[in-house]
Amino acid sequence: MLSDNITQKLNGNTGTSIQIAGDLHLGMDAQKCTELFQMLMQENFPKLVDEAAEKVANNIKQLEQVFVDGIAQNRGSIELGKLAEPDVQSVIFAALDATAKKGGKINIGLLAELLCKRLEKDMIDFDELCIESAINIIPRLTNKLLRVLPSVYCMKDIVPTLEADLIDMRYSWIEHNFLDPLSDVDREKMVFIASVGVGSHLGITVSDNETFDRMKQFYATKSINIDSARFPNMYSACQKYDTFRRIAGTLTLSPAGKLIGDMIYSQDFAKYSRFCRHKILSHWKTHRICTIAKKDEALFA
Repeated sequence: MLSDNITQKLNGNTGTSIQIAGDLHLGMDAQKCTELFQMLMQENFPKLVDEAAEKVANNIKQLEQVFVDGIAQNRGSIELGKLAEPDVQSVIFAALDATAKKGGKINIGLLAELLCKRLEKDMIDFDELCIESAINIIPRLTNKLLRVLPSVYCMKDIVPTLEADLIDMRYSWIEHNFLDPLSDVDREKMVFIASVGVGSHLGITVSDNETFDRMKQFYATKSINIDSARFPNMYSACQKYDTFRRIAGTLTLSPAGKLIGDMIYSQDFAKYSRFCRHKILSHWKTHRICTIAKKDEALFA
């Protein structure tokens, strides 16, 4: 055993064990650390402030550009006089503030689209409240967590009413675009998503084939017989959605949650439609197969 102020080689090691009486100081003391920190801040803080200000300006410019473009594209349905209303200006400032802080971490295009929607003519009070709530919700969720909303919306709140031979194609797209990316969304994240105002989280038991059976009942009212062999993509999507609910729980969307889910769903489907229309047109020009082009294009009508 070591006694005070004696050094001794550790058995079997090349290091040294030191036992001392009193305090031991290694490296800089507290005063030196404080002085170094203050020096670093004085030299670098102005530069950091300038960089942050530049990022804020660029972030705001992105939203402004998309917002102005949206007004121009939808000028027939927009009432520009609403820009003078205090509640509209308040929600615009809220969107600008969120964009300034987070930039590309949030869905700037969705914020701009909601702002344009808030300016639409003949908007009822309830719809205005839903839009304003949605604008305040979006900055509180990452882009990845926002993807939960269209996933729930397209599997629970809407059912595509397409021709029978097109239904399965739509569910193939839904599974790939919305359900596959949910693999790392667990119950804790689902509870957080619900807490920002998009809906209610329920830890209910999910029975076997629950969503697929609901789809079968709906399409039976449209005289479409649904079974897993005829609609394998729908069946796969329903199974994946129910598995997700067993892991993360069930989310029931609020009106603002449904609005966000619907807009993301519509945005993504519009992009997919343009891509497929381009492929269909190219195929038609090359092979002159009009019937195939018309049939495929009906899916995106």
